[in-house]
Amino acid sequence: MAAPEEIYTQHVDVFAPAALGAVLNDATIPCLRCRVVCGGANNQLAEVRHDKTLAVRGIVFVPDYLANAGGVIDFHQETIDDQPDAVLAAIARIGAITRDVLHCAVATGATPLSVADRVVRARIRRQ
Repeated sequence: MAAPEEIYTQHVDVFAPAALGAVLNDATIPCLRCRVVCGGANNQLAEVRHDKTLAVRGIVFVPDYLANAGGVIDFHQETIDDQPDAVLAAIARIGAITRDVLHCAVATGATPLSVADRVVRARIRRQ
């Protein structure tokens, strides 16, 4: 177990911010020893530009709203008709969407956050 001040320097596969936002910043990102950042905390990046800082370091960043999508889907479905099968079907798509975002980021040289934001904006415009 690591002390709180040592958490960023641990050699791990996935760093998962879970409670506090803005934990990824100019001071913490250089300390990270992970391959992926994927967690449930909202607004993990202190500034949007930090997604590029992670990418330069070769750290894959899964945007918080992709990692949190299951909870939002469940809450929304409960307000409609509380059908567990509908929730599970919608949640099953999160993995494919996340893979598509990450593959597109690699293929285009964009960051996962910028790709995910483009997907969101396109979906909003369609509605």
